[in-house]
Amino acid sequence: MLFSCRVSNHGPILMREMVEKRSWLSEEDLVEGFALAQSLPGIVAVNAAVFVGHHIKGLAGAAMAAAASILPAIIGSSGFFLAEGSLYTGPLLSATLPPASIRCRSPFSF
Repeated sequence: MLFSCRVSNHGPILMREMVEKRSWLSEEDLVEGFALAQSLPGIVAVNAAVFVGHHIKGLAGAAMAAAASILPAIIGSSGFFLAEGSLYTGPLLSATLPPASIRCRSPFSF
């Protein structure tokens, strides 16, 4: 078995899902795709998803795979930052804590 070397933490799970169950890729293509994904700059999971999406549906599949990999993190972090900002402006917190100012100072400022 070519994929017996451990490509990632989830390598055997991905191999079973993409190669054996869904037949999206051959085992050789999967290994080559993960090697390419790890050698390119960026997030390895997004690179691997783009490789698989491009292999299955071309440019549209690559774009959808990239969006499906990135959008949940963007939506989740945006929601967190919106909720976190409203926590500091709420009446309970503003009544109990004094306002804090953060001053960043460069070592080159005089």
